[in-house]
Amino acid sequence: MTESRWTLWTSRYQSFQPEWGAPIPITLGMPKFRLGYVIGPSERDLAPDYAWFNASTETYTIRMIEKFDRFGVEHYEGIFDRHAASSGKTDLVLLCYEDLSKPREFCHRRLFSVWWEEKTGQVVREKGLSATMVGPKAISQARNLVQGIEQVRLFE
Repeated sequence: MTESRWTLWTSRYQSFQPEWGAPIPITLGMPKFRLGYVIGPSERDLAPDYAWFNASTETYTIRMIEKFDRFGVEHYEGIFDRHAASSGKTDLVLLCYEDLSKPREFCHRRLFSVWWEEKTGQVVREKGLSATMVGPKAISQARNLVQGIEQVRLFE
């Protein structure tokens, strides 16, 4: 388990509250709607590629996990260290658009949360929604897809 100098959270742009910590956009495009807070540039190393938007959930998940694996924990720790240092905050909130209160909504921020927990032992929780609203279904779906990919890799 990796010791952390900060705590990671996830949420959506529309739900974020500044008192939650430092907002970190993880999308390709920036919000076109007005935000009640200031954000910096997007961390595209955590964002999906445009080509994956019309892919099946399984293909999308495989591509995202491959991307996370390619960059690795140390790379992401550097990003989070930089945000913590520049904001002076130890709570860091990864932001994208999806509303996880909607049934069957799927999101890369939850994929990253599961991936991060499996690699570091650090749990990344969703802000702005109760645990029952986020999942266990959304988290379970992401975890099952990630574990399925890891099992396939064992036999490659």
